[in-house]
Amino acid sequence: GMANFSFANMPQSPVVYPDTGGPPTLRARWEWLPHLFRWGREGRFYDYVLVRGAKRQIDLVFGRHADELKLLKRQGRWWLFAHQRRGAAAAE
Repeated sequence: GMANFSFANMPQSPVVYPDTGGPPTLRARWEWLPHLFRWGREGRFYDYVLVRGAKRQIDLVFGRHADELKLLKRQGRWWLFAHQRRGAAAAE
């Protein structure tokens, strides 16, 4: 599997993702700009997503894509979702 934030593809890193089959290209310093994340554009590559925020914020991020996600765990302001890919068995 792959995780982001990662140091792969950074100038100082010897690890480089392949041109195909790798994660989506994210803008520089994206980890500090969570309000710019869009599930439809950047999130669908991942099997799981861990986010922090209030329900209102979570709804803004995932909005119309909520049917693609299954909430696995919520603790305080942290939410762990599994990506429900069409045609795939639901995450346990």
